[in-house]
Amino acid sequence: MNHWPQKQMCQLLQLTNENETLRSAATLVRDLGFDYFQFSVALNGPANPRLAGMGNLPRKWTERYNVMEYAKTDPVLAHCRRSVTPIRWTDELFATTPTLQRDACSHGVSHGISLAVHDARGHMSMLSLTRRTLAVNEDEFYAKGGCCLWLCNLLHERQGEHFIHALGRSTPELSMRERQILHWLAEGKTAGETAMILNLSERTVNFHITSAVRKTGQKNKTQAVIHATRTGLLSGVTPA
Repeated sequence: MNHWPQKQMCQLLQLTNENETLRSAATLVRDLGFDYFQFSVALNGPANPRLAGMGNLPRKWTERYNVMEYAKTDPVLAHCRRSVTPIRWTDELFATTPTLQRDACSHGVSHGISLAVHDARGHMSMLSLTRRTLAVNEDEFYAKGGCCLWLCNLLHERQGEHFIHALGRSTPELSMRERQILHWLAEGKTAGETAMILNLSERTVNFHITSAVRKTGQKNKTQAVIHATRTGLLSGVTPA
């Protein structure tokens, strides 16, 4: 088992900036033997909550998860909503959701550990550590569970409130056209390329981008795309 360097742990304890925290957490997760991590927050209440968070999962998998609305059937999320007991990803766990499991594996998110923290208000923070190959056996699960719990609690304390506030704000009413344009920007397309795809003028595309930035309360189109992806605003978008 790899041990986390004390210097990196101390550094993470001192960070408050989201991007710096993301990079430092990703390094620690790799040291623990995993490729990816995702820290997600859900508000108390709805059975099928919107999620907000941070992580280094493949972007295409994050978009796919939102488009397919997998949060409604994800057994990992369902477990974490009701329990703080860590859970190991197994075939038995995904027995009733084989399509979700196959889809995740096709994007390199195959094996993992997940756990949750619930605060006094009932809001949940969930942490998943995942990798492409090598299933997590019971020995590794118990050996690394404590490190996962430490990291989940730290991220909950440092970043949880930020995402709780983001979810608590009114959902911006983006038009379908605005959502389509943000979808293509998230795919790496320029405004000009998006205009060609949607058979619009570039001026019209830029008009909708400006509107989406304003509605989401972000500073620029890049932040608007990130916000829309993380908060599920691009779920169910028809690309054209």
